Amino acid sequence: MNQDTHKPLPERLPRPSFAPPILALGLLLLLWGVVTSWVVSVIGLVIVAGAIRIWIRDSREKG
Repeated sequence: MNQDTHKPLPERLPRPSFAPPILALGLLLLLWGVVTSWVVSVIGLVIVAGAIRIWIRDSREKG
């Protein structure tokens, strides 16, 4: 029997976050704006910045 199948879990697992899909949406809008309009790129950039801020804040929280 392989002993690697029963590895212990880390002491603290990160909580689920909506930041990765929001970041993906922001990147989609940012790149879509390159093809369509700079306004869409600006909206995408704002969403990307907010998603990164949320993701960093969530990763620093204890518990």
